[in-house]
Amino acid sequence: MISRYTFFIIFIIILTSCTANQEITLYSNGSGSCSLIIDLAPLFVQYIGDLGEVSGEFNSIDDVVIFDTIQIRDELLSRPGIQVKKVESPNQDRLELDFNFQNIEDIFRTDKVLSSTQVITFKHNKNNKIVHLHLDKENFNQLFSIFPFLEEEIIKSLLPYPKQTKKDYLETIDFAIYDEGAYLVRQSNIRVAITVHGQIIEQKGGIIYGNTVVFNIPLERILYPDPAIDYFIVFR
Repeated sequence: MISRYTFFIIFIIILTSCTANQEITLYSNGSGSCSLIIDLAPLFVQYIGDLGEVSGEFNSIDDVVIFDTIQIRDELLSRPGIQVKKVESPNQDRLELDFNFQNIEDIFRTDKVLSSTQVITFKHNKNNKIVHLHLDKENFNQLFSIFPFLEEEIIKSLLPYPKQTKKDYLETIDFAIYDEGAYLVRQSNIRVAITVHGQIIEQKGGIIYGNTVVFNIPLERILYPDPAIDYFIVFR
């Protein structure tokens, strides 16, 4: 099922009709911390439950497990330099994560998924550090071949198929999720607040509050990244 989500594919979690709020603190040496709260739309949980009952995977909505906290913790601990402080799912529709990392650059460089898609990168030179988020049609489509669970019917039914127009997609998702799918898509977004210990030199795509840059990315922009999503922070 869809319990294989981790921090590194948070942009995939948002494809399942939810709101994600992520707080990242980043030091100049690449270490830092991350806290993340994901709230799924109740109708999405109902949708999963209904499909699971039809397929025989669940007996009722009460049996639905969206976030496998043990598996998520294990996946996080498999990454280099990560110290997990919290992995909890108090309700079916919520996931709460809190962890530290020793070097964000090592995490991105050693992760084959992010390395191949270049969705998130961290670079530095003698003076500046750069955190860069890039999503376009090409690397968005790469995700389908990289993550096997995107081929599962439940997930595929929630994503636009290749070359499907936004209008057709919204009509399809609306029908699939109890005539509320289009509304859920339009209301879903990911919020990422990155606080750097240093001076922000330049940024693109967010709003600066002191030494924090807040990015709010609507789900529609992620599903249809044309023009490309190209955000960054430069700091020293």
